Amino acid sequence: MYKWNLKNKNKPATLDELNQMLIDNRKIKNNDMFFNVKNVGIKEVRSFLGNDFFVAINKAVKCIFESISNGENIVIHGDYDADGVTSTALLWQAIYEEIGYKNVFPYIPSRFEQGYGLSYDSLKFINQKYFEDKKGLLITVDCGITAVEQVKYAKQSDIKVLLTDHHQKSRTIPKPDVLLWTDKLCGVGIAYFLAKKLLNKDDFGLDLFAIGTVADLQPLTNVNRILVKKGLEQINLRPRLGIKKLLDVAGFERQIKAKDIGWVIAPRINASGRLYSAFDSLRLMCTKDNTLAKQLAKKLDNINKERKEKTESMIKIAEQQLTNDLASFIVSENFHEGIVGLVAGRLTQKYYKPALVLQVEDNIAKGSARSIPEIDIIKLLRQFEGEFINLGGHSAAAGFSIKLDNVENLKTKIFNYLNNTYNNKLFSASLSIEFPIDLDFIGGDLWNLIMQYEPFGIQNKEPLFLLPNLRIVDIKSVGKGKHLSLNLTNEKHFVKSIAFGMGSMLDELDFDTKVDVVGSILENVWNGNTSYQIKISDIKKVNTK
Repeated sequence: MYKWNLKNKNKPATLDELNQMLIDNRKIKNNDMFFNVKNVGIKEVRSFLGNDFFVAINKAVKCIFESISNGENIVIHGDYDADGVTSTALLWQAIYEEIGYKNVFPYIPSRFEQGYGLSYDSLKFINQKYFEDKKGLLITVDCGITAVEQVKYAKQSDIKVLLTDHHQKSRTIPKPDVLLWTDKLCGVGIAYFLAKKLLNKDDFGLDLFAIGTVADLQPLTNVNRILVKKGLEQINLRPRLGIKKLLDVAGFERQIKAKDIGWVIAPRINASGRLYSAFDSLRLMCTKDNTLAKQLAKKLDNINKERKEKTESMIKIAEQQLTNDLASFIVSENFHEGIVGLVAGRLTQKYYKPALVLQVEDNIAKGSARSIPEIDIIKLLRQFEGEFINLGGHSAAAGFSIKLDNVENLKTKIFNYLNNTYNNKLFSASLSIEFPIDLDFIGGDLWNLIMQYEPFGIQNKEPLFLLPNLRIVDIKSVGKGKHLSLNLTNEKHFVKSIAFGMGSMLDELDFDTKVDVVGSILENVWNGNTSYQIKISDIKKVNTK
C-alpha cells in the first residue's frame, strides 16, 4: 500500500485543460524546447552544461588530435555496465571509423580480474600491451574521478590522461592532463558531446546515448530528454546491427520506448559484464558482421537468462537476512559479485529503504548499494570513507570494496546514522499522482496526448491519474494468480484494467465493490484492434460509511 500524493486536487474539464495541468505539474517553462526537439540549439545546451564544460571539451579535442598527429596509441578505458560499454563504443567508433585513425583501442576491465574503475592492474596491462613504455594517450570514459593515485601512476609512466567521468567527486580529485567532468550527463553523454566536437556531427551515436543514459537512470529532463528522444527515433528508424539482433533474440517487435531500454536492451548488455566479460557487449555494439552480430546477441541473451536465475536465487538468500532496520545490509559468501547490485536494487524497490549487498571472498567484501530518492547514498557512505578500500558512485547507487574486519563497524555506523537522522515515516513508498480525472477521458485522444511527453523516466515519470469512486463489475486473477483483471465503471462508461502483482487482493475485492484507483493509460493492440485500459498502480476500497 502506497501513500498517495496528489500534485493537484482539481479535475480537468477538457483535454486542453488536462494538458495544461500536466505542463504545470512538470514546471515546463519552455514548451517549444520540451515538445519540439528540433528547435534546441547550442545556446540551450551551453546553458544546461555550463561554459566550463565546453572549455574542457576544446582541450580534450586538442589533446586527441595531438596524439593522432604524433602517431601515438590511444586507449579508451571504459566500464563493464551499459553506460561504460556504450561510452567506449561511441568514442572508439568516432576515432577509428569516422576519423579513420587505426591506432585506437577499446579496453574494458574485468570486474573479477581488474575490479572497478581505473585500477593499477588495468594500467599495468594497458601499458604493457598498448604503450610498451612509450608515450600514448589514455582516455577514460565513465570512470576515473576517484582514481587519484592511479592517474598519478599513469602520468609517471609517460601516459597522457584524458579523464571523462560523471560520478561524484571525492575530497581529492585526480590531476590528469585534461579533466572533462559533469554530473548532468552520464558517461555516454560526455562521450557523445566529445565525439560531436571531434566530428562536427550532431547525430553520431545518438542511439548509444539513449541506451546508456536510460540504463544509467539519468534524469530524462532538459538536454538528456531531448537527445534520448532523438536516439530512440534513430533506434526505431535505422537500428545499428547489434541492437537489431539483440531485439530479434528477445522477440521484441514493436517500437522501442525508453522503458524498453531498461527492460530489454540494457539487461542483456549488462549481463555479460556481470557474469563474464563485457567485451562481447562492446563487440556487439560495434560489429558490422551479420553472422557475428547474431551469434553475440544470442550469447548475451543466454547469459541474461543465467543472470536472472542467479538473481532470484540470491534474492531468496538475502530476504532471510532482512531486519527491521532502516537499511537492508546483506552479507554472504554465496553471492555472485556481479549481481549484488541487482539484488540491492530489488530490495530497495520492494522494501523502500537503502540496501547494501556484499559478497565475501578471501576476507574482502565487494558490495553494491542502492537507495531511495530521499537519501543520497554516496554522500552517506563518504562520511565513513575510512572504512573502505575503494568507493565510488552517485546519489542513487554506489559500489565499494571493504575488508571483512570492517564490515560490522560500517553496518553499525550506517544504522546509527540513519536512526539519528531520519524519521521512520520517510521509509514508506509513495505514488506521485497528477490529479483526478473522470473515466470519460480514457481513450485514444488522451493516449496520443500523453505520448507527447515521452520518453518517460527519472524526473519525467509517466503520468499517474486518480480515478475515484469506480464500481467493480468483474474481477478475476490472471497470470497464475499473480495479477488482477478488473472491469470498472462510473455508471456511464466501462473500462478494462490490469493490476500487475496484486493478485493477493482478490480476497478483499468483489463484484460491486466501490474503489479509488491510481493508474496510467495502457494501449492494447490485439488482432488489429486497439483499445485503451488502465494499468493500476494501487487500489483502495471506498469508505461507504
